[in-house]
Amino acid sequence: MVTVRSARLVAAAVCGIMRHLGRDVGDPTGGAPPRTCIAVDGGIFVRYGFYRELLKQGVRDILGDAVADQARCTPS
Repeated sequence: MVTVRSARLVAAAVCGIMRHLGRDVGDPTGGAPPRTCIAVDGGIFVRYGFYRELLKQGVRDILGDAVADQARCTPS
């Protein structure tokens, strides 16, 4: 339960940064949103594989499928 909440809070922060940088919308000519690499530091992300999926699902819930498909979370 705590892990799910943590992943959702991290996803909200990441989405806020992506929106601030303008990476939450597609290309004005109708193309896909730009690819975004999110580097995450911390043992929970590296050792608990399901956390990565929770984070990805949180980004998908907030920004939608098109943007989430272009965002990639990797350990830093």
